[in-house]
Amino acid sequence: MRKGLLVAAAVALLVAGLVTDADAASTSIPCDATALVNAVDAANMTIGPSTLSLSRGCIYVLRAAALGVDGLPAILDTLTIHGNGATILRNSTDAFRILEVRPNITVALDHLTIEDGLLPTETTLGTTGQDGGGIENLGHLTLTSVTVAGNIAGTGASSPGASGANGGSGGGIFNGGTLNVVRSVVTSNTAGTGGTGFASVAASGDGGGIDNALGATATIVRSTITGNAAGVGGSSLASGGSGGNGGGISSVGTLTLTRTKVTSNRAGNGGVGTTQSGGNGGFGGGLAVITGSASVRSTTFAFNSAGNGGNGGVQGGLGAFGGGIVMGPPVRIVRSKIISNHAGVSGTGGTQSTASGGGIYNAGAPVRPVRTRIQHNTPNNCAPPGSVRHCKG
Repeated sequence: MRKGLLVAAAVALLVAGLVTDADAASTSIPCDATALVNAVDAANMTIGPSTLSLSRGCIYVLRAAALGVDGLPAILDTLTIHGNGATILRNSTDAFRILEVRPNITVALDHLTIEDGLLPTETTLGTTGQDGGGIENLGHLTLTSVTVAGNIAGTGASSPGASGANGGSGGGIFNGGTLNVVRSVVTSNTAGTGGTGFASVAASGDGGGIDNALGATATIVRSTITGNAAGVGGSSLASGGSGGNGGGISSVGTLTLTRTKVTSNRAGNGGVGTTQSGGNGGFGGGLAVITGSASVRSTTFAFNSAGNGGNGGVQGGLGAFGGGIVMGPPVRIVRSKIISNHAGVSGTGGTQSTASGGGIYNAGAPVRPVRTRIQHNTPNNCAPPGSVRHCKG
């Protein structure tokens, strides 16, 4: 009789799409997106931590949002997801991000790919595009051996008679809490485009790969941030909107980078201004530290580009400073390489020019990088003159 009851219980769990391991600490999820959505729902209703173990190498295809603009249910309690090489991706005509972590919630993901999240284009006048195309973290999130790829933040609303709205920030990840990224890859993500307008348009979104918000903390270790782009400024009959800052990473919080590669990222280009000026390009192809604090150690910045100015009827927008790094507050840089990055160039219309600080543009107090190579950046390595000690060319 007892054996019969145990078999019946196991069958019930299989029907529900969930199989709990013998230690009752981890729930194995079959290769089915509905089962995964149900499992996250069940974890939200469980008191205390939950652990989900995904099917090895499975592609969980989300074809609709679970609620609002979240492909999976927003995570409401402590959760660990062991990916085992699985991928969670959006494949739908509907627009939604993959994952949201609510405030004060602790979540850990490992050996997982988060792919092809897409936030919607806003349609209500003046509405800014939403942040976090792949992941929006408002809690405490740790990513270990995770790939965040091909996600896009939301486009700002357009206006036929006034100004468009800003694009959303954080194409791959928007961090409004505490974020730890370890041995992970953030690649080919894009911040949101500014909405088009009749008059001028607002800026596009910052942080193509990662946007680290005011009051947030991000620690990135032994990871790769590559091929991401901040948003393009919206176009206008009058003046174009500015491109977004921080093609790889934009930060106004607290940021630490250690043994990481930041390569081939681009800040946003300015939008077209049909009858007046093009929008200015965005600053910081690899990294834009606007406010807050940042520390960089044993990290490489290579082949990143600041944004180009948009074309204008009267005057092209200005190309932006800081192909590798742009810093408002001083950034401590130790044992790093800043090589072959490029400042932006102005758009067509009127006088054209190239911005300075292909490697580093420092808008604040002078900094003294320690044992750091800064070379082969165009049109020069550092700007303004004297702002980066011992930087030549």
